[in-house]
Amino acid sequence: MSWKLLLIGGGLGLMGCVEQTGFADPPLVPSQIRSEATMPPAFGISTIPVRAFVTEAGATREVTGATCELTSPYSTASFAAPATVSVPDLGNQTPVVRVRCAEGGRSGAVEARAELRALGGGGGWPMIGVSVGTGGYSGVSVGGLWTGGGNASANAWRAVYPDVQVMMR
Repeated sequence: MSWKLLLIGGGLGLMGCVEQTGFADPPLVPSQIRSEATMPPAFGISTIPVRAFVTEAGATREVTGATCELTSPYSTASFAAPATVSVPDLGNQTPVVRVRCAEGGRSGAVEARAELRALGGGGGWPMIGVSVGTGGYSGVSVGGLWTGGGNASANAWRAVYPDVQVMMR
């Protein structure tokens, strides 16, 4: 028996001893823009992980395949939980979304508000450091002060939604 076969056989044998703990990511579901909505400019995409749960005999368990709908003033999506829903990132105009799930006579709904996180290195905090000019004007600044972390975007915020957990009763 060659050493390669022995190595492969040993590796396969050890794989049976490893506990499988990871789960695949839920599918990505794109939301649909409402035709009647006048949406502000989008700055990208935000994602919302959605899971549905029930409590039975004092134990909470995830329900796979619950029918869910996500709605906001600008977009909507229908999907089976668990899923990760993509919605437009509207910066500081990002709306609250409502997620409703149902399965087997049970239903539940949750509203989720996006947290605005600053883009750029400083996150809006003043930056103090050393800079040396190398252009047509030379100069040195020690302990200079500037803000914004170098982000010159008109929309310096990113909308980040929390994980949504819908408890169905």
